Amino acid sequence: MDRMRRSGNSNSNQQTENLLESQNNQEVEHLRGKISQLKDVTVIINDTINSHNAMLDDMGNSFSDTNSLMGISMRRVAALTNASGGKLMWYIVLFAVFVFFMIYFLSKR
Repeated sequence: MDRMRRSGNSNSNQQTENLLESQNNQEVEHLRGKISQLKDVTVIINDTINSHNAMLDDMGNSFSDTNSLMGISMRRVAALTNASGGKLMWYIVLFAVFVFFMIYFLSKR
């Protein structure tokens, strides 16, 4: 009788262990899936960040080039206003600004 109980307990313990092992394996597979999803998301985020950094670098270079061109243009305008008839040059510049704003306001309508 004692042997039967031991073998019954042993079978019951083995079944419980198998059930627990099966559940653990399912949880491990579930976690692997989640980890794979997280890896995919981090790769997408990394690609997005790299493309945004490249775009920001391009914008910085463009702004730097524009700043250089504006500096050159301003020096030329200053040289023209100082060299010959400063009043005439200012009238031309003010007229160009006025025309620019008129075109801007008319195009908004």
